[in-house]
Amino acid sequence: MSSEAVLKTIMERRSCRKFDKRPLPHDILERIVEAGRCAPTAMDRQALRFYAVETPEITQRIGMETHELAVKVVQRFADRVKQMEISNAITCDAPACVVITLPNQEDLMRFGQIDAGLAIENMIIAAAALGVRALPVGVAAAFNEQGILDIIGAGKDEKIMLLVDLGYPDAEYDKKFRPEKTIKSAVRYI
Repeated sequence: MSSEAVLKTIMERRSCRKFDKRPLPHDILERIVEAGRCAPTAMDRQALRFYAVETPEITQRIGMETHELAVKVVQRFADRVKQMEISNAITCDAPACVVITLPNQEDLMRFGQIDAGLAIENMIIAAAALGVRALPVGVAAAFNEQGILDIIGAGKDEKIMLLVDLGYPDAEYDKKFRPEKTIKSAVRYI
């Protein structure tokens, strides 16, 4: 892939909040997860754990159980479900998701969110390069961390860093729900 193709993929990548029902092929999911595993980590500890959920029913269960708790606190989630005609605002009917965890140890937690962010960004870019869309979900653990850990079979010593939904976008998603993105972040060259 040329440098221009890489930059184009980064610049055109967008989150997706409504997926179609096509399953995500195992080899595609595996390549996306490997991209995450290759991300840099603080002091090269590589302590992140990746739970790749490729069974749509399990992804749906994570979303539904977490959504039920989340809508009690965040009205926007209920509005999104209604607007987009999806079952939940956490996994957005994606056929797959990856839950990234870290052992709940103080020395690892110090940089855990940064490590997870780097891994997720690698995964999102890899997904875009492979024709797959993604949605990083930071709030899932806030509403149902132990429930998600139980569903994926994680250890009791783990803490969820982030969850990323993966799949192919609904055919109408971009036309109906994806506004042009205006970048508002400030830049100053010195």
